[in-house]
Amino acid sequence: MQRILTVCPHCSCGCGLYVLVERGEAVGVMPSVGHPISQGRLCMKGWTSFQHLHRAERLDSPYIRQNGTLKRVGWEEALTHLVEGLGAVRHLCEELSRG
Repeated sequence: MQRILTVCPHCSCGCGLYVLVERGEAVGVMPSVGHPISQGRLCMKGWTSFQHLHRAERLDSPYIRQNGTLKRVGWEEALTHLVEGLGAVRHLCEELSRG
């Protein structure tokens, strides 16, 4: 079983944990004993932090909202859409900052 050192994603504490991986799939977690924040302990959120990976509701590809409906798209289209949207926000902020 492989152990991958990472940080719990659930709050801003930054507790250290190992994700336990078997045959390419996360099967559990264990606390990092030497971590300066968590010191070998995890809360319930930390202990269950890998379980969301197996939920049927988890999105596995990007979506773009078009006319109020989510449309599944490829990564290239999603990233292009993101860059264009951030560019528009940047332009707006630049205009507003000039007064």
